[in-house]
Amino acid sequence: MMAKRKKGEAVFDGYTAGWYDFDTEEVCFSFWENGERMARSFVYDWHFFLAKDEIEEATRIELFDRAVDHVEIEGGYAKIYMPYYNGLRKDLIAIMQDVGLHPLEGDVHPVDRYLYDHNLKLNDNPKILYYDLETDTSDGGWDHIERHQLLSVAYGPSLDKMECITIREDSCGSEEKLLEKFLKVVADYDVLIGWNSQNYDEVVLKARAKKYRLWPNWKMVNHLDLMLLFKQYYMRDETGSGVRISFSLDNIAQTVLGEGKVEGLDKHRMREMLETRPAEVIRYNKRDVEIMIELEAKLGYISAHTVLAHICNRFLSDYALRSSYLVDGFVLKHASQVAKFHFGMKGKFQDENDERKSIAGAHVMEPILGLHKGVCDIDFSALYPSIVISFNISPETKVCMIKEFLKNSNGVHPTELGNFSVAANGAVYRTDVEGIFPAISKIALSHRQTFKDEAKRLEEDGEGSIAHRRAVQSSNAWKVLANSMYGVLASKFARYSDLESGEAITSTGKVLLLRVAALAEKNGIPVVYGDTDSNFLICTVAVANEFCELVVIDCMEYFRSRGAREGWLSIKLDAEFTRLILVAKKRYFGKKANGKWDVRGLELIRSDNCRYSREMQRRLITYLLEAANPNPKMAKRLVEKWALPLFEKEVGTDDLFLAQSLNQPLAAYAQETVHVRIAKDLLRRGLEVYQGMKIPYVITGRADGKLQAVHVDDFEGEYDASLYWKAKVFPATERILNLVWPDNKFEWKELYSYQFGGPKQKDLFVATPKKDPVTIVLDEREADKLKVIRKVVEEFPGDHPLELEIQLEDGGVGIMSDIRVRFVPELVIELEKVTGRRIYFGSENWDQ
Repeated sequence: MMAKRKKGEAVFDGYTAGWYDFDTEEVCFSFWENGERMARSFVYDWHFFLAKDEIEEATRIELFDRAVDHVEIEGGYAKIYMPYYNGLRKDLIAIMQDVGLHPLEGDVHPVDRYLYDHNLKLNDNPKILYYDLETDTSDGGWDHIERHQLLSVAYGPSLDKMECITIREDSCGSEEKLLEKFLKVVADYDVLIGWNSQNYDEVVLKARAKKYRLWPNWKMVNHLDLMLLFKQYYMRDETGSGVRISFSLDNIAQTVLGEGKVEGLDKHRMREMLETRPAEVIRYNKRDVEIMIELEAKLGYISAHTVLAHICNRFLSDYALRSSYLVDGFVLKHASQVAKFHFGMKGKFQDENDERKSIAGAHVMEPILGLHKGVCDIDFSALYPSIVISFNISPETKVCMIKEFLKNSNGVHPTELGNFSVAANGAVYRTDVEGIFPAISKIALSHRQTFKDEAKRLEEDGEGSIAHRRAVQSSNAWKVLANSMYGVLASKFARYSDLESGEAITSTGKVLLLRVAALAEKNGIPVVYGDTDSNFLICTVAVANEFCELVVIDCMEYFRSRGAREGWLSIKLDAEFTRLILVAKKRYFGKKANGKWDVRGLELIRSDNCRYSREMQRRLITYLLEAANPNPKMAKRLVEKWALPLFEKEVGTDDLFLAQSLNQPLAAYAQETVHVRIAKDLLRRGLEVYQGMKIPYVITGRADGKLQAVHVDDFEGEYDASLYWKAKVFPATERILNLVWPDNKFEWKELYSYQFGGPKQKDLFVATPKKDPVTIVLDEREADKLKVIRKVVEEFPGDHPLELEIQLEDGGVGIMSDIRVRFVPELVIELEKVTGRRIYFGSENWDQ
């Protein structure tokens, strides 16, 4: 992976990668010229900064003269030049901090420093190669993956240009030859993309190349783990069909594409499989690459992140997945070139014993729990960026807190003096000079609106058009940057950490949220919930729109009283709910006027429970949102029907298993929880275990006060139904039942301890002496039987209610309950013929 080297000071457009040459102390960048990879290097003296008035004290440090090459004064700063990798940099910076000095940007990599100081254009359309390795894992196990030998590599930039090479004689013939051939291919690309590649493929590839003394310049090629990117971007849809259970490539493919990996091969015997069934191994290997390409074609996550990385002056790579790294790329360049300002160091250079407090987060109001109808959700647009701009919140514009200001001004309030704003927490900011963070927020919001308008204009071309997708991705990228301004202020580990400024934003947001609620109550509009930037009101759309105008007037009065700028805050109707069920803070579900659902925080869209529990909750939610007049009797029947298969032991592994992540190395766990015990067992058996992976398991019972469970691959079908029902399945649904129908709480308690048994639910239709309705349940595909059933029952008129219930494929329920019959054995016999089911009726005894 060689490149022609060019020396020079001119800067070219379209760089694809950057690195630092330790030997020559040069900053290097690669690019393409006439289809050939080139590299340009620059002799560059790395430097960091001190405030000019601190340099004299810094020179008194004994290490200073030995470590520093020279010092230049530039404006209010001293630029301190020294080698980046001479072992003394961190020592000198640590000493400076110990004596009370404030070294600035002393942790910035030379490549990044060069990018901040110069206007280089990075390539916004890098050449991407997807790849996947198949290996022999018998040597080294999962503790030493560097010993795993390569058997085959599948790769390609697109579906029509895919290849697969193997170590077989009819292909490459050996692992070394395979590596040589693949690395030649890699040399033609800028970014290598794999699935879980950061933990496995990249590590193995580099280790095996090193073994054979193959020395490609890896710095010219960036690596991107699509699994890590997927975790950042994957949004669970509002009906909960895409749940974050397992990020295995097969599970994601099944969930998103509807088709998974190739089955039928034993991953632990791949060498044998390659010898005896080579075509299947090649197909298996290529399918993994196909899935990654198909995921990108459908979702566009890579192209979306390419846009964001490019905006932030970053190369597309695993590093660019870190939000703080992305923000640095934009903020430090803007600060250096436009504002002539320099920031401090990241938190990792701070005292490890630093126990600074965390800030108060966004305000969440106590919801009025239960079912509400006719709810309007009004939202502030870009609330936090708007507050940053209006109050001019930035680390360098902060003066002090209000108490200190009043003390120094002899009690004169900053708003009386002018050119100051005061946030809700009392933080005072200058307003005579625009801050760096407000300036960047303005830039981000302006670009977001431009691309938003562009996307709307392109809608007529279809949402699938390349131009439309690019506009949407660009709009979203600028939105991410705008919202990141708050995040880096509020994090004590960020370079820009300023907890008082972070709290200035959240506390002001809280005041605005509560002012909206108070104004609504004053105008006779009930408020049922509020969260961060949203208020949920019971009113019509017309009333909500009129009310938004009053809110803006009220908030502007508040801004003026605090010395803040006007004109950046706006609020509008975001959604109208025909039904909204509030379950708890951050947890609700509702149906919008456009028919779409909005589900937040419920088990249905979370990964910490089994699918059977989520599906039961989904069916109850469907009934509550879609039925014309939901009632507790039908809800109870629905729950009982869903419970019976669990107690009949008819529920399969896919519906029962739970998955829990290994968030730290196995040795670091103080307690052996279920998933840790299983992970250790996998490791003992020589199977793959790594930090970050999810361990799927099924609960089989309880012994000695501990849950007993097995890995899904070892599950043989026996589980503790009662334990699942009480601990995992029913509680998620019970909470909703108690909220919607609190008067029936004793019935829901009975369901919790219910002992299910008797005939299978699909065959069970009970008629009691009390003349409770007899329900015949049909699947949607059996709807054609309705006419026949009606014809049969018309021959037996009477006064006993009969319901025909149609279970729809989407979980909905259709009910016909206007039928009255005379229940006699002859009718039962005819109904059994039509429905193909046995019908039980008589007393309340299951067996009769």
